[in-house]
This record gives sequence, C-alpha cells and structure tokens, in this order.
Amino acid sequence: MANACSNLTPMNLLPLMRDVDITCDKPCYDGRMAKNLLNYPCSLNSSSGFMAERFVKPPVNLVVKFPCSIRVKAIIVNNTSGSFTSDSFEILSYSLSNNMEPSKHPVYKRIGKCYNVKPGEIIFINHRYRTVGEICSTEGQSFPLASHDRTLLNNARHVMIRITHTLNGGLPVISCLQIIGSPHSKEFFKSLTPLPSKTETVNPAVESPPVVSAPRVNIPMKRRE
Repeated sequence: MANACSNLTPMNLLPLMRDVDITCDKPCYDGRMAKNLLNYPCSLNSSSGFMAERFVKPPVNLVVKFPCSIRVKAIIVNNTSGSFTSDSFEILSYSLSNNMEPSKHPVYKRIGKCYNVKPGEIIFINHRYRTVGEICSTEGQSFPLASHDRTLLNNARHVMIRITHTLNGGLPVISCLQIIGSPHSKEFFKSLTPLPSKTETVNPAVESPPVVSAPRVNIPMKRRE
C-alpha cells in the first residue's frame, strides 16, 4: 500500500520542522555555526552560513537530523562564502523506519558526490522522486542522488553533507543549504512550525480614523400599471 504522505509536494524541510537539528564534527569560526544553515531564506553575504575554524581542514561532516523519516527529492548547497569555496562534497544518508529509535552509532552510506565544482549553487537530485513540480535552476550545477538501497532516499532520518575539499586550501564553508523532500509519515505534521499569523498589529496609541457611512439613497420602485 502506498504511503499516505508519498504524494505531497516536495518542500524545503529545514525551516518547517520544529525538531530538526544539525551538528558538525569540527569547531566553527566566530559564530558561523552549522545551525545557521537552518535559517531560510538565507543570506549569501560573507557573514552568514557555516564556516569552519581557521585551523580546520577537510573532511568536515555536517549532519542534519530529522524527527521522522523523509523522502529526499533534492539537496541544494551554496558552496561559497566571501573569498572561500568548498569545491568537493559527498552526500550520505542514514535510513530508519519511523517506529525505531536512531542508533547512537549510525552507519552512513553515500548517495551523492561531486568534485572540483565551480563556486555557486550545487543541486543534488533524486530522479526517482516523481512529483508534478521539478527542481529547476538555470545556473546550478546538477548531480544525481542515487543508491541501490532505496531506503537511503525514501526513509532518510539523517542526511550528512561532507565537505571533502576546498578551493586553494581555503576554509570549509557553506552559505546556504536546502533539503527538499516530503515526510514519510504523518508524524511529520506534529513537528511542523506554525506559520506566522497574518493579523496586523494594532497600535492602541494611534487612533483609528472615524468611519463615515455613505448616505442611504431611497430609490422609488416604479409601479406596474
């Protein structure tokens, strides 16, 4: 039987899920921690996103942990921050059914990779994910997400972004990260972050202008003869 949530339109899950977490196995530089990547829309300026400490060299592992399993459609990475560029990546996944607790020592398996890419946007796409909409970009560099073990893409609980090389020996950086997909369980909806209310804030110190009603006009009905 098909999963009830499998036909949902894919979305960027990072800003939507209240209990999503991201960790890094290396120290960050001056507040440029991995958790900055959970913010979206993200800024591409030199003071945002993730940057490793100045003595850190690749590999650097950033692990996104979801509160339930997800189906991964695409992973979009902007690999440049200021004068630094991370030019080689591996994408790994740890799969798990929703009714199981994650292991303290999860085993990650590779689902994507790229080497010596240009500065800018990198898109890893799961072409087996069938939806009405498509992930399109006119400038992004595209690479496949694939594995013989389909649970790594259809039941992903953790997604690891591994920086394996940087341009000219610079600092490992990521200025923006999106993980596009859909929940594999209805439990996802319990972890959604509520959208902000559209109700306008009224300042009681400012008086509202008086409401002037339009004069009523009585239009006589023409009597039928």
